[in-house]
Amino acid sequence: MSKVNSNLKKIAHVISLKGFTSRRKAEKLINEGKVFVNDTKVESCAIRISEDDSIKINGVHLEKAEFEFYILYKPIMYICSHNGQNKFKTIFDYVKRKNLPYLTFIGRLDYMSEGLIFLTNNSTLVDKFSKLYKRVYELRVNKVPQSFIEDIKNPIVDFMNLKPIKLLKNEIFMQKVGRVDKDINKNNTVNEHKSNNCFIRKENVITLELSEGKNREIRKLCEKHGMTIFMLKRISYGPFSLADLGRNSIKKISKDSFLKKVPSCDI
Repeated sequence: MSKVNSNLKKIAHVISLKGFTSRRKAEKLINEGKVFVNDTKVESCAIRISEDDSIKINGVHLEKAEFEFYILYKPIMYICSHNGQNKFKTIFDYVKRKNLPYLTFIGRLDYMSEGLIFLTNNSTLVDKFSKLYKRVYELRVNKVPQSFIEDIKNPIVDFMNLKPIKLLKNEIFMQKVGRVDKDINKNNTVNEHKSNNCFIRKENVITLELSEGKNREIRKLCEKHGMTIFMLKRISYGPFSLADLGRNSIKKISKDSFLKKVPSCDI
């Protein structure tokens, strides 16, 4: 195997870079004795190798995969995981129907959030994107108290100081939310009223720009200030946006197009 140098990576990492499987599953294959490097059986997941070393799994030689990068519009009620949890649908249930190669995701969204997620076979981009680029979210909420506007300038969530959040837009809309049964809905909330046998709900549509993506950061801040979220959607991440991409749609970005938008990436 290759001599020790700064360009060596853990073998499971190299296998994932070749687009064969995840690091976790690669480690499982190593422990099962199915992985060979330069015709030598790999005995430990701690071994570091070069991307130029020859890797065989179950006797099949792994070639470096062609660069793959996609923008996915994640709908609500899907989780960002390769493994289903309690029978929840995952974003990869949809990807499998498209017969795409093994991919990982960049930019996790929670179960009830929707919008832009990246899919790629280059796992090194996960850290690069999280450190380089800001994310923009559009929300529909019942109100935007002044306390929220002040708090996001220096937000604290779960006793952690987070990076400032920018409020890019705050507009009020009247949203039709469904027909009214004459025998129910007698007690309207402050922000709702009847019109033409429908509920009309006053909503604030706000756009937030985040420099980091802590777990449920936006939801926790809204809850802290008594806000109800009707919709939470990521509309852009760095140089990429949803544009006219529809829900549950996926768009492939060519390597040339990717490098024009992200020239600093070495892929």
